[in-house]
Amino acid sequence: MTGTDYYIPSLVLGVALLVKLPTLWRGRRDPMLRSVLVLLCMAPTSFALAAPPSIQAINRTTGVPNAAAPLVYSTLCALSCASLILILHWRGGPPEKLRRQTRRWLFFYVCLTVSIFVLFALGNAPVERLQDLDTYYANTPFIREMIVAYLIGLTTASAAITVTCWIWAREVTLPWLRRALRTLVVGVVLSLGFCAAKLLAISARWAGGDLDFLSTSIAPPLASVGAVVTTAGFLIPLLAPRLAPRWTAHRAFHRLGPLAKALSETLTGSSVPMTPPRWRDIELRATLRESQITDHLLQLAPYFDIAQRQAVYEDARSHGHIDDDAAVIAAAEMVRSAIVAHAAGHTPADPADTPTLPMALGSAAQRLADVSRHFASLRGPAVPHPAATAHPLESTLR
Repeated sequence: MTGTDYYIPSLVLGVALLVKLPTLWRGRRDPMLRSVLVLLCMAPTSFALAAPPSIQAINRTTGVPNAAAPLVYSTLCALSCASLILILHWRGGPPEKLRRQTRRWLFFYVCLTVSIFVLFALGNAPVERLQDLDTYYANTPFIREMIVAYLIGLTTASAAITVTCWIWAREVTLPWLRRALRTLVVGVVLSLGFCAAKLLAISARWAGGDLDFLSTSIAPPLASVGAVVTTAGFLIPLLAPRLAPRWTAHRAFHRLGPLAKALSETLTGSSVPMTPPRWRDIELRATLRESQITDHLLQLAPYFDIAQRQAVYEDARSHGHIDDDAAVIAAAEMVRSAIVAHAAGHTPADPADTPTLPMALGSAAQRLADVSRHFASLRGPAVPHPAATAHPLESTLR
């Protein structure tokens, strides 16, 4: 891999850090957010340091061949430790138990990091290796142990996170949390693939063979993709609570479009429903569009035929639709028939006989987006007064 192959994922991860940095910095007293901050700092740093040009620059600056190796390995250990601690606090539990487990992992990875630097100092690695240090020095005393030590740290974290997230994903009910955990599983499995490729290549050297391509060509891409996917998995819980309502509002706004357009065209003569500017908040736009539809439905209420709605509802139920869906289908057909009746100039009902909107729409009154979606799918001529005419809606319901 070239330097670009390392710097691109580093840039992607760095952007994620910049996006969340203000929030994370404000909440740095929270152990979980502090772990996220460390993770988002270590992830791009580890890739930036592991790039061959960066390794060469560190070696030249320090004047020590391969001085970048313990620095990169310790950064990867810090990333592993932050990931484990974040999972602990994310899942939660008794505070004392969390503190005890956090201290254990911190102690383990601090000792591992210190041993990496000590082993490097005790070893002898005079030939600079920018990409294949792990296999080149696989049989060198102390350097060999240093390499194994950092791989143990990465493998331990990846295996623990994989097992925890896999079990947890089967227990949770929140969709976004389940997606986050499954994303994490994918990311850490790729990281396990990185460790496996490195260990196989090193083991081949111990056995007198040569599988260096696993370490130099297979492992780095697995690490790059794995780090990006894992970081995305950790960010989902931070972003989902804020983005989920916006996504819901965005979907509702567009699903309300067909009904809003039809009502505007019928009652105001405009084929374009009045909506706030695009730069306004999507939740506000969705709320105003729903209010506009409600106002127009109130104007159209004298043309509603509840007998028709009931007939369509029963017909939908006979075709296997559940209560709520049948109510939506019936409301959509009733609104369409009312639009046709209004456009045809039929005499509206007496104000005293006009049903209220909740009475007219029934349970569908709370599901205008679904009514709009079904309204857009209706085909064939509408029947304004089905009380006097059979109206099986075969083409609509099939």
